[in-house]
Amino acid sequence: MRHMKHAPPHSFVLVALALGTSTLIPARAASQPVAPADSVSSAAGTSTVSFDGHPLFTVSAGFKNVTARHRAQLVSERLEHMVRNAEFAPESLRVVDTEVSADVQSGDFLALAVLDADTVGTGLDRHELAEQRAGILRAALIDYRQQRGARRLGWAGVQTALATLALIAALMLLARLRRRSGALLEGWIEARREQIKARTHSILEPDRLLVALAALLKVVGGVLSLVLLYVYTSFVLGRWPWTQAAGEQLGALILRPLTQLGSGFVSNLPGFVFIAVVATLTRYLLKVIGFLFAEVAAGRIRLHSFYPEWALPTERIVRVVIVSLAVVVVYPFVPGSDSLAFKGMSIFLGVLVSLGSTSVVGNLVAGIMVVYMRSYVVGDVIKVGAEFGRVIETDVLATRLRTPKNVEITIPNSTMISSNVINFSRQAAQDGLILHTEVTIGYDAPWRQVHAMLLRAAARTPGLLQEPAPFVLQRELGNFAVAYELNGYTREPLRMQRIYTALHKNILDEFNEFGVGIMTPSYEGDRDEPAVVPKERWYAAPAIPKGQPGADE
Repeated sequence: MRHMKHAPPHSFVLVALALGTSTLIPARAASQPVAPADSVSSAAGTSTVSFDGHPLFTVSAGFKNVTARHRAQLVSERLEHMVRNAEFAPESLRVVDTEVSADVQSGDFLALAVLDADTVGTGLDRHELAEQRAGILRAALIDYRQQRGARRLGWAGVQTALATLALIAALMLLARLRRRSGALLEGWIEARREQIKARTHSILEPDRLLVALAALLKVVGGVLSLVLLYVYTSFVLGRWPWTQAAGEQLGALILRPLTQLGSGFVSNLPGFVFIAVVATLTRYLLKVIGFLFAEVAAGRIRLHSFYPEWALPTERIVRVVIVSLAVVVVYPFVPGSDSLAFKGMSIFLGVLVSLGSTSVVGNLVAGIMVVYMRSYVVGDVIKVGAEFGRVIETDVLATRLRTPKNVEITIPNSTMISSNVINFSRQAAQDGLILHTEVTIGYDAPWRQVHAMLLRAAARTPGLLQEPAPFVLQRELGNFAVAYELNGYTREPLRMQRIYTALHKNILDEFNEFGVGIMTPSYEGDRDEPAVVPKERWYAAPAIPKGQPGADE
């Protein structure tokens, strides 16, 4: 480089720094006293000096109104001009001390001035910091020229060609693997078509399952292809000096999250170990509790004043309590649990649950009350309001009944608590359920005869027990007739409607056979003959005669 013969005045240096000119400043001028000490100020913040897309170091001070950012930009522009000069040698950079700075210069040209403000927090004096930064500049400038040498560019071309061939081979292999996997999958499904039909829902029929899995393979193949292209692009861009920074940025988009995940995993490893220990202990504790309550439900373990039907509901409650306690214990060890986002999400979910779960909580509480009140169990025949049927399922929210018409009814547990529940099965299995029906007979019929006919009808009715024996009550002596009530025991509450039907048919047959009339609800006067059906007319057309197939006995 040529030496400038005339040094500019001090004001030229200040103007150059203030305006950010890209010209090279002669070192003689820059090495002279530039400004008094009070003219050097620490700019707010710091700014990074970059060269060829790579950060080198930071500066934090400027002259008077010159900001650190403007100063860093000026240094970067000087380096660009230096390296473009074919006569410039990076090894020629040296440090020259002045009254207010330590200058890094090459010959008569200034590359960088290190001020006292730059040394704050570094532990170095002005000269030592200048030597350090001179070494950084030498390495950056030498690397810049080496990267653009013919040998390095030739090797970058070879690497790019090899990477392109590797990408083409990988994409072809991936396509072949996808086709091969699709053929194997189709063959596997065809070989097990009947098994899949028998074991899966209609939405997972073999043909639909094959289409879904083929689509999944296509998505996986597409994702892997994009990953390969991304890696290829990042690698190739990083081989060439003009695009190396862009390639490194692309690589950092993947490597930085992976690095953060790795470092986060290592830093949270003690918490993960604690969570794993609590989860393992909770899992085995739930297994032990499940086994104990299963034994209680089966009757192999008996607890005083604890009924077997309480076992499964109690197990569910205990499970919820144990899992809730485990979640509370491990919550502080969950990564990100102390972040504002995590806390905000917790509050939001809590508000949603509190606003939308009033009826759910009411049914949960009612379900627990229903279980421990023992009003009914699965298999009992009950009546709730106007609904009648057998209990087929109970849970913490609702109870399901199946009516004699084979209709399933779901009743919320809150309704079960607020309604009268009539249980027909509780005593039916022990003493028997009493079925009763009432007839009104005129005063002209002897009560002993009426009792006998009613008992004969009960004896002929399937489903009514003979022990305990049926009995008759005379409920009322009315204005025109006597009210008789026939009572019979049964242990089949679910068949009570059919038993009632058979009993009523037998009562009609008995009274018709013995010529005793059953009074109508409205009495107007006595007939000359009793209102009965003669026995010879019991099977009048279109009724099927007795003894023939299909006859109603």
